[in-house]
Amino acid sequence: MKVCFSGFGSPIVVDNAAVSVLEVQNRALFTRVCWSLASGLGLDAIEPYSLWDDDAELKAAAQFLVVASPLALPWDDKAFSGGLSARFERMVLEDEAARREIEEAFAILQSRLSRVALGFDSDYAFGIDWELKRYLRTYGFGVEIADDEPLIDKLIKFLMMARDASLKKALLFVNLKLFLTENEFDLFLEQALFSRLSVLLVENVCDTPLRPQERKYIIDQDLLESW
Repeated sequence: MKVCFSGFGSPIVVDNAAVSVLEVQNRALFTRVCWSLASGLGLDAIEPYSLWDDDAELKAAAQFLVVASPLALPWDDKAFSGGLSARFERMVLEDEAARREIEEAFAILQSRLSRVALGFDSDYAFGIDWELKRYLRTYGFGVEIADDEPLIDKLIKFLMMARDASLKKALLFVNLKLFLTENEFDLFLEQALFSRLSVLLVENVCDTPLRPQERKYIIDQDLLESW
């Protein structure tokens, strides 16, 4: 995918071959760029832009999953839930023994609950058939995390979940480097590439020289571009 801002000389490539880094050193422009990408408004944004896949223009509102702060990772975003439950369901269907045991266990649960319902005056029954996707959603199936886990561990779990869910959107992180050490950021890059995810980092601070896993685009304080 290519991100083409109206005021930029060259497009920004975002794919799974490298982690793309847009370093905007001018704070006013940085704010406008972040706001525009997060809005999904495309050419109607404060900093107008369009998204392209080869010669086909993409719908701006559907291309990025925005992580405005790594301290508030969007674990429950709908972009994950559908892919995770669909993959989980396929895995269960492919394992005949597991599928049979799960269905038998649910039948026992339903029978016990129906027995308790006999204490009511009227007649009651379950009106919805058992469905794995609904079960996973009802019981909050998701990544296990602890509040005291290091941030880099949570970020790696987040990337692994995106891989498990076969995330179609590109991940957009804002000022991620501020929260990580050099070694932690290297771990993040390695996991992003391993997971075959499309990742765009929008940063406002000058960084060390280009890493092998990065594809960097720089706009300095004077709005001069360096691709």
